[in-house]
Amino acid sequence: MTVPHHHALPPATPDEFLPPPGAWAHQLGWRTAAAGVALLAMACVWPLDELARASGQVRPQGENSPVQSLGGGRLSRVLVSPNQKVKAGQLLAEFDREPLLSQRRQLLRERTQLQEQLHQARRQGTDLQAQTQSIARLIQTQIASARGGVAQALAGSRFQDRELQRLRSLAAEGAIPQLLLEEKEAGVAVASSRLEQARLGVGEQRARLEAEQARLRQSLSTALSSQAELERQLAAIEGRLRENARATEQMRLLAPVDGTVVETKLRYPGQVLQPGDVVATLAPASQPLAVRVQLPARDVAPLRAGQAAALRVSSCPYTDFGVLDGRIQAIAADAVDGEYAVTITPSADQLRQGQRRCALRAGMDVDADLIIRRGTVMGLLLRKLRLLVPT
Repeated sequence: MTVPHHHALPPATPDEFLPPPGAWAHQLGWRTAAAGVALLAMACVWPLDELARASGQVRPQGENSPVQSLGGGRLSRVLVSPNQKVKAGQLLAEFDREPLLSQRRQLLRERTQLQEQLHQARRQGTDLQAQTQSIARLIQTQIASARGGVAQALAGSRFQDRELQRLRSLAAEGAIPQLLLEEKEAGVAVASSRLEQARLGVGEQRARLEAEQARLRQSLSTALSSQAELERQLAAIEGRLRENARATEQMRLLAPVDGTVVETKLRYPGQVLQPGDVVATLAPASQPLAVRVQLPARDVAPLRAGQAAALRVSSCPYTDFGVLDGRIQAIAADAVDGEYAVTITPSADQLRQGQRRCALRAGMDVDADLIIRRGTVMGLLLRKLRLLVPT
C-alpha cells in the first residue's frame, strides 16, 4: 500500500494577493473622508426651516357681519353669490311670500267686513241713544202735562166741594130747592171721578214710557256690547295684520352693512331654511385686506403672532410676480374640524414685477408657507429618524 506524502505549504502574505495602494488611492480616501466630515459639519450648522403650507383666501380685516334668517321657509329668489360686493339694505334673497300674502288678503277681507259691521253697530247705537233721550224728554213732557191736568181736575174738584158745602147750608135753611143740591152733588162726584182718572192716567202713561225707555236702554246696552266685541275683533285683526307685515318683511334677506360676501348658504330657489339660520357672512367694506388660512392643529403650536410668512396668490402667477411677504396677525383660539384659522397681514396690497402689478382682491385664493420650526439639516434628519424608531 502506497501512502501519499503531504508537503507543508508556506504561509501567504497580503502582498502576494493585493498590490499595494497607490498614492492616488490614499488621496481619494482622505478627500472622501474630508468631504464627509465637511458635509456632516455643514449639516450641523446649515440652517433649514421646516415649513407648513396652508391654503386660504384674501379677506377684509375686521369682524364679519352674519346675515341671519329671521323667518324661514322656501327660497323663491337668490340674488347673491360668494365674493360679491353688496350695499347695506341690498336684497340678498327672498323667501316664498305667497302664503303670507294670501293670509294678508284674507285678513283684509275680514277687516273690511268687521269695519262695515262696526259702522252699522255704531249707527244703531247712536239711533238708540237718540231714541232713549227722546223718550226721556217725552216722559218729562207728558208727565208735566198730565200733572197739569191733575192739578186742574183737583182745583175743579175742590171748587165743586166748596160749592156743595155752600149749597148744603142753603138747602138746610130752605133757601134752595133739593133738586139743585142733588145736581151739585152729582157734579162733585163727576169731578172726583175725573180727578181719579187723571191721576191713573199719569201713572199709566209714566209706566208705559218708562217701559219703553227700559227697552231702548236694553237695546242700547246690547248694541254697545256688540260694538265693543266688534272693536275687539277688529283690534285682533289689526294685530294679525301687523304680525303678517313683520313676517312678510322678514321674508326678505337684506345686507346689514356694506361689504363683501365671504360665505353664503344661499344656494338655489326652492332651498328650505329654518328661522335663526346664519345664511351668509359679510366682510365689512373699506377695511384693509388680510389672508385667512386654515392650518392643521399639529402645526399650530410653534406659531406666534409676528412670525413671517410667504404668500403665493393664485391670481398673481408665482412665475411672474413671485411671493408676497406677510406676518401672522392672529391665531384662532379654538379649532374647527381639527384646523385653526390663522390671519396673515400682507406687506402690501399688490404684487409688482417691473411695470406690471397684480392687486389683491377679496376672494382670491392664497397658499401660505409658514415657518413652524427653525433648525439645521442635521436636526431635521435626527427628528425624522426619531419618528422612524419605534418607541
